Amino acid sequence: MKKEREGGEAAFKRESEILRQLVHLSGLVFIALAQFIDKMFVGILFMLAAFFFFLYSEYVSKCEKNHNTLLSRIECKLRDFALMLERKEARRPFAGAFWFYFGAGLAFLLFPLNAASAAGAVLAISDSLSTIIGKKFGKRRIIGKKTLEGTAAFFASALFVCMFFFNPAISIIGAAAAAFAELLPEWKRISSSKFSGVFDDNLLIPIIAGFAMSLLMIL
Repeated sequence: MKKEREGGEAAFKRESEILRQLVHLSGLVFIALAQFIDKMFVGILFMLAAFFFFLYSEYVSKCEKNHNTLLSRIECKLRDFALMLERKEARRPFAGAFWFYFGAGLAFLLFPLNAASAAGAVLAISDSLSTIIGKKFGKRRIIGKKTLEGTAAFFASALFVCMFFFNPAISIIGAAAAAFAELLPEWKRISSSKFSGVFDDNLLIPIIAGFAMSLLMIL
C-alpha cells in the first residue's frame, strides 16, 4: 500500500511538472504575435500578465476562500488547480509565473526584436525542456539541483531556437549565455543571499541572453 501511494505521488509530481512547463510554453503566443505587431506593445502585454500574477499572488496570500457567490466558487476551483501546479518549495504563489512574464516583457522593452524573441523563446522552450530532462534523466549534478543532462538539453535546444533568429556564431554565444543564466541562481552565494528571490532564472535567462545577443549584433 505504501509503495502504491508513493508511486501515485511520484506520478502526480511528474504530471504537475509537465503541466507547469506547458504554462511556460504559453509565452510563445506573445512571441509569435511580436513578429507581426509592435514589439513594445507585446512587451507591455507581458508586463500586464506579470502584474496580474503579482496581484493574484497577493490576493491568494492574504484572502481566504469563500463560496458565497458563483464567481467566488469558480475562483476557488481555479485557485486550487493553479496551486496544485506550484512547487512545494515556492516562497510565494505564482512567483515563477510573475518572473517569467516580467523577464520576457523586459527583454521586449529593452532589446531589438530578434534578440528579445530569441531570448523569450529560449526561456519558454529550453528552460522547460531542461527541467523535464533533468528530473527524468539527470544523474550527474554540476551545481545545486542542476544536472549535466538537463543543462546539455538546455544548451542544445537554446542553440536550435536561436538559429531561427541569428547566425551560428551569435546563436552559440546566446545559448551559452542563457545556459549560464539558468545555472546562476544555484550558485551558493546567490542561493543563500537574502536577495535570492530576485535572482530567478525566469528573469535572468531573457535578460542575460538578450543582452549578449544584442551586444553581438552591435559588434
